[in-house]
Amino acid sequence: MYADDLILIMKGKGIDEIKEKLESQIYPVITKFGLTVNAKKIEITNKLKTIKYLGIWLNKLIHIKKNLENADGNFNKYIYIYADEKLSNALRIQLFKAVILPQVLYGLDVFNLLDSDIKKIDIWINKKLKKNPKITSGYPDRYYQMGN
Repeated sequence: MYADDLILIMKGKGIDEIKEKLESQIYPVITKFGLTVNAKKIEITNKLKTIKYLGIWLNKLIHIKKNLENADGNFNKYIYIYADEKLSNALRIQLFKAVILPQVLYGLDVFNLLDSDIKKIDIWINKKLKKNPKITSGYPDRYYQMGN
């Protein structure tokens, strides 16, 4: 049996201590359940901020920044749709919520967001919604807690 996509975050004074903990504490538990570890795929690093796991950067600030950059690129890519004068503000906001907002919010539920993080996201969203002259207010209420 194999366990794919497993990440283990441990503290230690050095790589040698981490390796010792893996061998003495982790491997015995893993083997109890019939799992094996491919030694070729083990990576030990002290650079947590540069690790991306299942599409989520493990550093909250980097994750928010990357989400906003990706959403910004897609917003600019499809700006002509939002600029179409035939669309009502309500439809523009609905498109924004369906296409752009999920990119902004992806993976944020795993982090403990501070007011400053939410404010940064608020500012980005308001800036994008106001970029089009037809949309001057009415951004999605409580977008960071929406379930639909």
